[in-house]
Amino acid sequence: MRLERAVLLALILVMIGWKVAHLGGHAAAMGPGARLQAVLGDRLSAPVGLRPWGAARFNSDILTVPMRGCPRPLLIVTLRPSFLALPALKMMEARGSHHFFAYLDWVTDTPDRWQLLALRVRQRVAAMAGLSAFQAEDVMLFVSEPAGCDQARSLPWLRYWRTAR
Repeated sequence: MRLERAVLLALILVMIGWKVAHLGGHAAAMGPGARLQAVLGDRLSAPVGLRPWGAARFNSDILTVPMRGCPRPLLIVTLRPSFLALPALKMMEARGSHHFFAYLDWVTDTPDRWQLLALRVRQRVAAMAGLSAFQAEDVMLFVSEPAGCDQARSLPWLRYWRTAR
């Protein structure tokens, strides 16, 4: 019985130590513009424009992202993972634009609340067990690319969340 308790205590201490080591203080300091730089790299043709969107408690931003080879900038909005703001987001899009959502390693054209819920539950459980690199992520991206630009969907969007670490 003592050996089992000692092993359990050791596992708990290792998990706590791992979490502390991987929750570096630089994550919060990195803004969405800098995180997009990690995804887009040299595909950017000019600096990313950023302005807050909605109530401050939602912590959403609208980013204007000029990319090489695209006739107009991408419109990227950071928001809490849900599809409640979709009607407002669609109103911001330019005619002929195509949009998709990115959340961690999931990129989708169509809102799928159940899939998003499953991903969030799985991510939260993994975070509680100390097995997720995305401990405090509660951000989804709405990405709208203009007509004539078809590069954004295939970008490595997971880097947006990995860069925060």
